[in-house]
Parts: sequence; structure tokens; C-alpha cells
Amino acid sequence: MDLDTYASERLAEGRVLALADRVVCRPDPDTTFPNGFPGWVRVRLTDGRTLEAREPDGRGGPARPLPARAIVEKFRANAGRVLPASRVSELERATLALDTQADVRSLMPLCRA
Repeated sequence: MDLDTYASERLAEGRVLALADRVVCRPDPDTTFPNGFPGWVRVRLTDGRTLEAREPDGRGGPARPLPARAIVEKFRANAGRVLPASRVSELERATLALDTQADVRSLMPLCRA
């Protein structure tokens, strides 16, 4: 995924706005929420075909937990958007050792860009 996908400047792009104009959001009458966090998408193509996909539970929820490695990779990708690589590594080490710390205040300076 493009790391700038959700950047505020992207929200003014003509093709993004054109796509948004064609999106309709409707509640799913068969949802399992709050017992799950399902997802459902239906796309109608220009040739008339309709494609649909459903997921009963979102990735990372209780029914589909992420492995520790995936969580760390997600942290690195997100933190790397605003922090230099050396700070990301330092914050990662400190966070993974959080259970050995007296309190979390030592993490706060590492979180500042």
C-alpha cells in the first residue's frame, strides 16, 4: 500500500473525489457486530458484472489475531511515517521491553517527531 494513501492532500485529488462520489455505504443487516467486526464490499464494474467479498471478522481481531511479527511490522510502517528509522528502532526496543519498565513515561519522548 502506498504510505501516502490517507494523506490529507490526496483527499483533494480529482480521481479520489470522483471515486468517492460513486461509493454508497449501507449497513449490513446480517452483521455480527459487536461479536465480530465483519467487512463486506460489493463492486459493480463498468461491464455490468458485480464482484462481492465478505470477511466475517477483521484481521487483528479476536477471531483472526495477528502474529507478533505482523504487529511489529505494522508498527514500523506506521511509526516510520513520522519518525526517523533510528527513533523507530529505539521506540520499538523500548516498547517491547515495556514490562521491565517502572512506568511508561520514558516512552513519551521517543514518540515525538
